[in-house]
Amino acid sequence: TVTDENSPYYGYPIVGGGDMEWQEIKVEKVRNKIGNYNPDVLIGLQTSVTYKGISLSMTFDWRMGGQFVSQTYRYMAEDANAEDWIQKAINPGGRTGKELRDWLVANQDKYIRNGFHVVGGPAEDMGGFPENWSGLTVHDGYFIPGVRQNDDGTYSENLGENLGEEEGTILMPFVVSYPWGFMSPSTFDADFIKLREISLGYHLPKRFVNKLNMRDLFVSVYSRNIMLWTKSKIGIDPERAFQAESGSFKQGIERYNVEPWVLPVGFKVNLTF
Repeated sequence: TVTDENSPYYGYPIVGGGDMEWQEIKVEKVRNKIGNYNPDVLIGLQTSVTYKGISLSMTFDWRMGGQFVSQTYRYMAEDANAEDWIQKAINPGGRTGKELRDWLVANQDKYIRNGFHVVGGPAEDMGGFPENWSGLTVHDGYFIPGVRQNDDGTYSENLGENLGEEEGTILMPFVVSYPWGFMSPSTFDADFIKLREISLGYHLPKRFVNKLNMRDLFVSVYSRNIMLWTKSKIGIDPERAFQAESGSFKQGIERYNVEPWVLPVGFKVNLTF
């Protein structure tokens, strides 16, 4: 980003390169905290409600704190298949030229200086601009709101004016919009609440149980993996945030651990004599 506090573009991302991407700083030159997968709090809850011999039991787990990296999300977003990344794109709402530029600058703390943002979308109704990188004009163009650094140290705006022109704002296909060289867009909070198990049971009437010379007969049906709520909202289970590879185990880094949940159904019979 622009680091000169006297510049009107202070804090703006610097873009460039063949794909007009965010410019990177080599990791050896910075010391950024990546994150910590360990939770702050783990809470378990078991509850049971009984009414006229019918019993409903549930087991919850609640995790608060910690972060994880999702390589699955990273790969899907790079291929423009991550709904979350698509929804984060800024729809210009029909604005172009100076109107678009002034609108972005007026909202710079939201759309320019605050993280990774792209203006445009994968389709015309999502705000995609017309571009013809493939030789065919399609409405999936986007640009990164920021500046380009010139050889003399000055900056040229990349904020929506003169779209697609050599000296104006450079448009790229949305399929290359994800900031692949950075890990923070793929880092998410690991908070979750799980309804791990639910059980519905019934105590048979005493008159029937006594005829069988028993004190109690309880039958129930149960299932597991009922519900998952995650703070990240990307369809990834934070408990699956690991990579088990030959000779190593990477905790807090999820990669393709998105197998469908198994919802087993079982029966229990408890006999008391």
